Amino acid sequence: MKRIIPFAGAALAVVLLLQSCSSSTKLTNSWAAQESGTNHNTPKIKKVMVLAMFNNASNMSLRTNMEKELVRDLKAYRVDAVGALQTYGPKAFDGLTENQALAKLRESGSDAVLTVRLLDKNKEKQYVPGRYAPYPYGFWGYYSYYSPMMYQPGYYANSVQYSFESNLYGLNDSQLIYSAQSSALDPSSPQGLADDYARMIVKDLHRKGAIGR
Repeated sequence: MKRIIPFAGAALAVVLLLQSCSSSTKLTNSWAAQESGTNHNTPKIKKVMVLAMFNNASNMSLRTNMEKELVRDLKAYRVDAVGALQTYGPKAFDGLTENQALAKLRESGSDAVLTVRLLDKNKEKQYVPGRYAPYPYGFWGYYSYYSPMMYQPGYYANSVQYSFESNLYGLNDSQLIYSAQSSALDPSSPQGLADDYARMIVKDLHRKGAIGR
């Protein structure tokens, strides 16, 4: 008789892998002047300066990845974009007045700036209950080759939740064009978090008519 339990284990492993790789980054709220009708003269944006506002040295990897991924995704929607960190360095706006900072941004040829700010980062311990995974084969396979690996025992896990805010401002008049808040639970890495976040935000920017019009 052919043993089929390895296939069952493989099927379960695939399901668990897909679950672990699914994005936990969620858009909780967003607003756009174009969509709301509060500003009918919003200009078409040709170039965006992306500025991640993570000043803590421990967040430098996340800041670098955020700017890089947002720039990449904006370009995918045919909007020219550059990152502030790559263009100016980590402390380019320190000590500047508002007028000086705006002048510096405009000199780059940008007509809008997209900011990303880390609002909060919470850590908590949660109990993940055990569960049984359904056996994907017939009665005899189940009866003959039942494996205790089909049960996943419960465990305690440390969860980390991030909260972000993104704002898009026009550099001509400094008016808010778009704003969004989002959360991310237990990202796999700074790169993975930035990739998910950028894809979500840029897609929403386009959907709400803030870019790509």
